[in-house]
Amino acid sequence: MPARSIPRDAAYQIINDELMLDGAPRLNLASFVTTWMEPECGKLIMASLNKNYVDMNEYPVTTELQVCWEKFASYFEVELKEVKLSEGYYVMDHVKAVEMVDENTICVAAIQGQL
Repeated sequence: MPARSIPRDAAYQIINDELMLDGAPRLNLASFVTTWMEPECGKLIMASLNKNYVDMNEYPVTTELQVCWEKFASYFEVELKEVKLSEGYYVMDHVKAVEMVDENTICVAAIQGQL
């Protein structure tokens, strides 16, 4: 971390330039990742970034959308593996998550606001 801050536009440019060094997702034929989505999905994501997903009373509809993984697993007969949070430790244990990944894994996703 630098001793002093820099202007936000300069920070943006530095980070953006670094990210440009990554490969282009749309050209990634070596893995099964989502490389494109409809523009409406991006709009929904941007409109939801400022929500406090933990506050289920304030955002009840958002809470209902967190159950989509259970429905997907049920409808498509996919085994759902979850890394549960524990009291006092409110971040996903990445070691446990990696242990659950095997040759049949099709997706790893984070769901915020669940205990």
